[in-house]
Amino acid sequence: MKSSLRTVLAESHVSDVAIAALLLHSLNSAFLALWLPISRAATFICTAIAILDVPYYSRTLNAVDRMQLTELWGNFISALSAVASAWVLSRWIHGVGPIRSLTLSCKRLTRSNHV
Repeated sequence: MKSSLRTVLAESHVSDVAIAALLLHSLNSAFLALWLPISRAATFICTAIAILDVPYYSRTLNAVDRMQLTELWGNFISALSAVASAWVLSRWIHGVGPIRSLTLSCKRLTRSNHV
């Protein structure tokens, strides 16, 4: 009897591992994308508190700022593509979203007798 790829992936839990890995990758990329703006804002605020005035901030975009902006957008696109991939994979295999499929998978693993 020949099984479809969808049922084989659902029964072997390979899709659950792939969905979890994609979600972790998206969280990592989102953190990296948000780290630079948050750190620059924190530096600006700490400097403003330290000198008790508004610090000087150049409004021109130099080469370093352009590289950082390119890296930020690359990480943001990577995070979005990983979430979209996890969503599509989860909907195709389990018929629900990624978080719901992982919770259902966790419940199945704790109830079953896997040796």
